[in-house]
Amino acid sequence: MSLSFSCYCLYHVHYVSRRWESPSQVPPQFNCGSFRPDASEIVEGKIFHPTLFNRPRNCPLNSIAVPLTLIIMAPQPSLNTEVYAEIHPDNFKGQFKGKLVIITGAGRGIGQHIATSFAKAGATLALLDFDVERQEETKKLCETEGVEVHLFGCDVTKYDQCVKTVEAIKKLGQIDILVNNAGGGPIRGFTSQKFDDFWAGVEQNFKGAMIMMHLILPLFKARKEGCIINIASRYVYF
Repeated sequence: MSLSFSCYCLYHVHYVSRRWESPSQVPPQFNCGSFRPDASEIVEGKIFHPTLFNRPRNCPLNSIAVPLTLIIMAPQPSLNTEVYAEIHPDNFKGQFKGKLVIITGAGRGIGQHIATSFAKAGATLALLDFDVERQEETKKLCETEGVEVHLFGCDVTKYDQCVKTVEAIKKLGQIDILVNNAGGGPIRGFTSQKFDDFWAGVEQNFKGAMIMMHLILPLFKARKEGCIINIASRYVYF
């Protein structure tokens, strides 16, 4: 006697099947999130979800020889937390010496790591954040690489502040790279937050980057050289 199963086929095996008599006998490792298989959905320790197989739920499975199509689950990939060798900062030591790099949102997190990476590459840094004090840690980390670090308190959503900051940075020398990293916002859906809070996130993530590009891009166009890196985020979402 044979039964026909349809599923995504990766491996075929024939054996005499059996089942657990009740769901209470199912080992805890087979509790798959919100889906808890019942006895008719388990054969030899393998879970057969009813959505994968065209068979009645009351189909008898015990004491019959059945050609079964098993789904062999690959192990979950591990999360790599190390920097890939090809892009490791050590590969870029000295490559940005003499380059002036602006980094917004440099006080912590991703911005801080971007700043230290450019410092290891020898760049002169102009770091922007809401205030100077919150950037002191970043400055100390960068200065250990022997580079110049200049701090500017600037809210990138305020055009006048950005204009004054860019003018001050231009006195340091030719601007070569702009990294628009500043961003953030409430971790809530669009309708689960006040509109003013949502719009503040739009200004921080989008308006701030556009203001900085509006001020820096003409400098790059004039000399036909320069680099702008915009970092987008799903932190603010609908």
